[in-house]
Amino acid sequence: MYYQAKYQDFIDDNFFIIDSNNCKNIESKLYGFDKNEYGSYINIINKNKRIIIEQDAAGSYGLFLYKKDNYFAISNSFYYLVLYLNKNRKLTIDIDFYNYYMYEAMSSRSITKTPVEEITQIDKDMRIVIDKANNSIDLIRDKPQQHIYPIDSKECFEILDKWFSKYCSFILSLYK
Repeated sequence: MYYQAKYQDFIDDNFFIIDSNNCKNIESKLYGFDKNEYGSYINIINKNKRIIIEQDAAGSYGLFLYKKDNYFAISNSFYYLVLYLNKNRKLTIDIDFYNYYMYEAMSSRSITKTPVEEITQIDKDMRIVIDKANNSIDLIRDKPQQHIYPIDSKECFEILDKWFSKYCSFILSLYK
């Protein structure tokens, strides 16, 4: 029982909610944990007049944003964000989201849609900048450095070999 309570505390401590009313009280912190060889991290940096939220694009569970009028709330937990907002904000179920899943159980029409119309999931290549003085939020796309190699180059074959090996090991682990 002690282990379960301690584990639950660890999970709860790795989720956050920031809204436009509590920006001045946010501390810098790295949220997340290692899972196998891949982590899932979100870094919050509180500097001077800004809060910067950076996501681990390769392993992050994502960020969820509610934005209406001059109010916003952001969290790395859809569940906790809904519980938090439901106390004093009107939320509506996105019927289209659920109807789509009735027909296509393993897919989604949009990577930003969520089961609640007023909440969107933020793309993993976005950095969030909150201006504490103005209580405003901006989403900035971090463009990854792209390398383009000719299809018959040595680099291209190395990338394909790595991808093939990783994909095969994944399929084998599922099979086992």
